[in-house]
Amino acid sequence: MKTLKASRFFVFAMVFFIVASSLTGCKLNGNIKGENDIKISIWRSGLGIDFFNQAVADFKRDTGYNVITEDTSDASVMKDSIELGLRYNNVDLYMFGSVTPSYHKYLEPLNDVLNSNAYGESVTIESKYNTEVLDALKASDGNYYHLSYGGGWAGITYNADIVDGINYKVPNTTEELDVLVQRLSSNNITPFIHFESGGYWFVLNNIWQAQYDGLDYYNNTFLPLNDGTTSPSKNVLKAEDGRKKVIEFFKKIISPAYIVNGSNGFKFTEAQTRYLDGQAAMMANGTWLLNEMKNSKGRYSNFLMMKTPVISEIIDKCPDKSISDDEELSALITAIDAAGSDKAVIPLSGSSYSVTQSDLDRVYEARNIMFSNLDDHAFSIPIYASAKEGAKEFIRYFYSAGAMKKYIETLHMKLPLTIDTDINTSTWNGWEKQQMEYNDVLTPIFANNPNKSPVFTLGGARAYANVNFITSYSSQSGAMTSEEVWSRMMKVFDDKWESYLSDAQLA
Repeated sequence: MKTLKASRFFVFAMVFFIVASSLTGCKLNGNIKGENDIKISIWRSGLGIDFFNQAVADFKRDTGYNVITEDTSDASVMKDSIELGLRYNNVDLYMFGSVTPSYHKYLEPLNDVLNSNAYGESVTIESKYNTEVLDALKASDGNYYHLSYGGGWAGITYNADIVDGINYKVPNTTEELDVLVQRLSSNNITPFIHFESGGYWFVLNNIWQAQYDGLDYYNNTFLPLNDGTTSPSKNVLKAEDGRKKVIEFFKKIISPAYIVNGSNGFKFTEAQTRYLDGQAAMMANGTWLLNEMKNSKGRYSNFLMMKTPVISEIIDKCPDKSISDDEELSALITAIDAAGSDKAVIPLSGSSYSVTQSDLDRVYEARNIMFSNLDDHAFSIPIYASAKEGAKEFIRYFYSAGAMKKYIETLHMKLPLTIDTDINTSTWNGWEKQQMEYNDVLTPIFANNPNKSPVFTLGGARAYANVNFITSYSSQSGAMTSEEVWSRMMKVFDDKWESYLSDAQLA
């Protein structure tokens, strides 16, 4: 009897607690949320959170909403909590990396946000958005589960006090990059540094592959694995395409002699700190580098990011074969860079080159593509969020001209939306001005792409079969050859093809 009474008391107590909770708001982990409260969780990435704190303060002042914030350096928090549901997760808005399609069922479509006006404005957010970024954000079902809150360009950065344009010149082509690496090394300057798992070198993979194969093939054949007859096509996945050229070139420039000793074991912060202290001339990195390391006490402060050198073998892929060698290719690239975004003003003949229009077009496209992660710092709203409308209003506010101006002034970086307000960049350093200029001329290549086959997005396949050739090439012993890397990739594709199809629900 005592046990029964105790059980009844426990049941009554739980019912009282649930009813009380429903009357006082959503309570979780000590936070009581009222009708006017929005909870935002943000990942402390290389962008920092100063821009976020500014936006939150202004949003609260101007709209009357209250914002509960939490921040973390753990990039996996969103994935770990999004599946929990409202009972265990009261986050209304995430500002984290974008997630794979398997998580979309937990996310609120943001199409209505795009179709609405930015806060206090009379134009839709979609009309202000960079279309290439929007294309990358669009899911295969036509919905937008993510919208960008930042990011930038990524490629080979360099210490401009070392690669100064006089003693060592910024390379236009991969052949010139190979020569630069050898010259630096011969003069006891370590060319590169990276961190564990190959660091950020992966941002070059897709670019050199797309340069060699061409954007049309990359976007419409390789990514969808479409051979014109069957899709997905295993033959396309195994085709000897630009990926083989990428693997072969990396073998030339990545070796223990050309990499800071210990790079394979460094955490990214340690590697970047060493880099900013002058221990290497170059590092694969991104727009966020200087903001992320702005408090570094490194000896150097003059860093820039080169446009991705054009893969030298592109001359074999040009339709008219009018480019005779790497020297002529480099001369054409110099003319392309001088023209900026106006391809029409580039002459077919110039100093040390003479080409056809078709070949100029092919090289122009290759020169002006670069990796971007503007699709991978993303607003996401749980489909079960209790303050969806408030979360959407925060996004609208974030995209208003006034808020974007403060964002740019804080980060010296730009969101992928047009802004009519003038920005004074006179006090910006060379790196920051360069990044803004890239926004006007470069075509972004993203890790995410709506053309990707479900074999990639759901099935687990990767372009390089998760073979970490960078780590292997830079190991002191047992490094694979490029032929061994390619053979291992092909074996993985053969062994896992059926599981790719099954996991992608295509078989």
